[in-house]
Amino acid sequence: MLTLQLLGGLELHDPAGTDLRGSLTQPKRLALLAYLAAATPLGFHRRDTLLALLWPDLGGEAGRGALRQALHYLRSHVDPGLVVNRGTEEVSLERSRISVDVLQFREAHAAGRWQEAEQLYRGEFLPGFHCAGTETGFAEWLDQTRRHLRRMASDVARRRAEVIAVSHPGDAAAEASRAVELGSLDEGLIRAVMQLLDRSGDRASALRIYTQFTERLSRELGVEPSAVTRALAEDLRGRR
Repeated sequence: MLTLQLLGGLELHDPAGTDLRGSLTQPKRLALLAYLAAATPLGFHRRDTLLALLWPDLGGEAGRGALRQALHYLRSHVDPGLVVNRGTEEVSLERSRISVDVLQFREAHAAGRWQEAEQLYRGEFLPGFHCAGTETGFAEWLDQTRRHLRRMASDVARRRAEVIAVSHPGDAAAEASRAVELGSLDEGLIRAVMQLLDRSGDRASALRIYTQFTERLSRELGVEPSAVTRALAEDLRGRR
């Protein structure tokens, strides 16, 4: 089985462990493989959809020819049985021939296997990757997928913090900080993390996270936390 890693950097190996990243130096080929591997819902995708995502500037037979060449390249340079057709208009990956870390991460998250999910999220989805000419297609999907997986990783860190809050409060504080870092500027998440740390007896970390969040809000948006969040911080200060 091929192994494809898209979280935290690109890795592609054949069943013998041979590094196949050299086969994906052309951005459109990598973008096509990443989309077929990770786009939801899983399954077959219409060729017209792939054309609109990756070759929006090519119409008619020119676009279809570019797609055919890219699919042929994946078959000939990665795995001959990797790409399968359904009729003449739909293509997919043969899932029995490839293992994808994004799918494993989603499965672990859905099943509540928080430690496994955290280990699988090595970093951002295809970090630093850009595919020119796809700003209204693949690039939008890439950005949305990055944000969604990042939110899931934030949720994983918060759940991990909840699990270990009593037995390992120091580790819980580190997990809570990771949840906040991944969760962007979600005040609901901030309050949940502050309350979690408070219940574990670590009000100092709760207030530290609040201070960092306040500074970030001011720096990035020029605003302050909501009255609800400020009230929670005042309550923690008062009880300290």
